[in-house]
Amino acid sequence: MRNRDRLARIFAEQPGLVLTVGYLVLTALGLGYQLAYFHQFRVNILDYAEVSDFLLAALREPAVLLLALAPLPLLWLIGFFNKLVGRFFPRYDSYSKGVDTARSRAIIHPLFIIIYFFLFVLWYAEWKAGFVKRGQGTLVGVTLQSTPVGGMPAGPALLLGKTSGFVFLYYRSDRRTHVIPIDNLARLVVEKEVKQPVP
Repeated sequence: MRNRDRLARIFAEQPGLVLTVGYLVLTALGLGYQLAYFHQFRVNILDYAEVSDFLLAALREPAVLLLALAPLPLLWLIGFFNKLVGRFFPRYDSYSKGVDTARSRAIIHPLFIIIYFFLFVLWYAEWKAGFVKRGQGTLVGVTLQSTPVGGMPAGPALLLGKTSGFVFLYYRSDRRTHVIPIDNLARLVVEKEVKQPVP
């Protein structure tokens, strides 16, 4: 109850701090997911993105935001389970109270959330990238203002994503990712959404 009252007081007295922390959390979620996702296609997204792109990335992938917050109710359920078991087993209750102190929670809970987020982001990014590599996703046709040296692969591409300055395309024909500056993009046509794996 004390922790809850303390949080309520912080929200009431320092709303600017709460908004700043919320912004940083969203940015961290977007940054973590984008790094892991584009790493699957051998792209370092940090070379092509602005901070605002990472904030929008978290909003464009609501599953990342929702599932990354899953540890919070999970920790509450663990605490509730400990109390429930402690009612029936006094010895366990005594042990639990000795171990589950405010100091231990201050270390274990943040560590649990960080490890969960790290593992979840790696798994989710690999899972999403797998769809693209199997040919599932948004199929687009691209017309460039000037063709790069070596040309572009024939046929449509799969849209990986975009930042404020670049578009990322994946061509299954050569299994390579092409980074196109938006300034060099004459036209991008969304042809169809492919939902079934392509042989």
